[in-house]
Amino acid sequence: MTVKPADNGTVKADKTTAAPGTKVTISLKPNAGYVMKSLSITDTSGNSITYTDNENGGFTFTMPNSKVTVSTSFGKQSENPFIDVAEPAYYYDAVLWAVSK
Repeated sequence: MTVKPADNGTVKADKTTAAPGTKVTISLKPNAGYVMKSLSITDTSGNSITYTDNENGGFTFTMPNSKVTVSTSFGKQSENPFIDVAEPAYYYDAVLWAVSK
């Protein structure tokens, strides 16, 4: 199993190797001011492996009968609490200004 390091946070697996069928938990801890932007768990063929969000910074998957690669990315936490206001919108900066007031 390969767990790729990520900028702006840490990624750890509870096991370094696992037999097929074994449950593996991945723990993610973003640095202050960052959040997880993506998580990818794939087998040697590049197929996505289904995982469960444990809602505590942990994600669990069942080890397949092949090697696994875990990749994640962390990004800056948005100051915008409105998920329907996209960053490219012309009014984005005005919304952030209003939120700060």
